[in-house]
Amino acid sequence: MAETRGIVEGYRDGRCAVRCERKSACSGCPESASCRNASLAEGSRPQVVLIRTDITDLKPGEEVLVVSDERLITAASIIDYAVPLVTAIVFLAAALFLRLSDPVTALAAGIGLVLGFFLSGIAGRRFARGRKLIEIRRYGGCPGEREVG
Repeated sequence: MAETRGIVEGYRDGRCAVRCERKSACSGCPESASCRNASLAEGSRPQVVLIRTDITDLKPGEEVLVVSDERLITAASIIDYAVPLVTAIVFLAAALFLRLSDPVTALAAGIGLVLGFFLSGIAGRRFARGRKLIEIRRYGGCPGEREVG
């Protein structure tokens, strides 16, 4: 589980807008003081994300924890990227096996890719059903003072 602090920007219809500070990979590097890339990363702006939540009494300005399950996000990413790639390759291989002309082979691969995106959307919705990839928890301000919402 990865946790990031955020500030509530607003809440409406079960969705909460949270401003999260972006963390640079450079922040833990001992060379960041003299690195040109680290100075560029420091200027990154906070990101506002919209998160579905069951907590209904969130107020603008309230500090919260944004918790993400990295295993579920990795699995969802594999579904999103691998399914279209595999279907495109299968359609391409079938067209090559059938010795179709080059334009028809390219069209078959494109159709496989589009079909793959459609299938990954269906698979992604089924995968996400009943799971929370990202959730909001109340933050008490002191270590160990978390209230799960």
